[in-house]
Amino acid sequence: MTSTLNTPHPTGFQQRLGDELESLALLTSVAAEARPAPRRTRPARLRLPLAVAGVAAGVAAAVALPVLSLPGQGAQTIGSSAYAVTKESDGTLLLRLDSRDGLEGFQKALDELGVPATALEPSASCTEPRPEVIPGASTGLRGAEKGDPPNSIRIDPDGFPDNGHLLLTAGFAPDGRMAVLAVSVVKDIPSCLPGSGDIVRVK
Repeated sequence: MTSTLNTPHPTGFQQRLGDELESLALLTSVAAEARPAPRRTRPARLRLPLAVAGVAAGVAAAVALPVLSLPGQGAQTIGSSAYAVTKESDGTLLLRLDSRDGLEGFQKALDELGVPATALEPSASCTEPRPEVIPGASTGLRGAEKGDPPNSIRIDPDGFPDNGHLLLTAGFAPDGRMAVLAVSVVKDIPSCLPGSGDIVRVK
């Protein structure tokens, strides 16, 4: 609900100071709002300018914990604005990769959550042969569910053949945005993948 205070509007330094303090209050109130609290009347807040709101969002991303537990769902997520790996209570995974900048963190999240998978981007400078693919990768794919974020897939590691390694091939558009994330099971994980990582993005 939005209400308006009929009080004089602060200007200059007082306005900027008030906006900054309000931004800090918003950042520190997230955890408190997650706990039950007695109902109380909250004073209306002045609208934040877009510039200040953007700064607050940046600070929130910088101080956010990399590991997030989802209460009541038994799931664990590691991620940022560029990627996320969620391990559900049943062992299935929700994988999201939005850009090339998130590839390194994406792999670290897989490792930290104990996911036996390697994410690689094809490279034109790679001279290794393509890895031998083991049939049956489609059995572990679960597809996306309603409400899943863009650039995400669901997989079940237990559904893949156990005689190989899970390889996630990430292809990006020239501007660095995610274009395709391919899932395969290979005999051995290569140190690099031949080919070009840039893929023409279909809008």
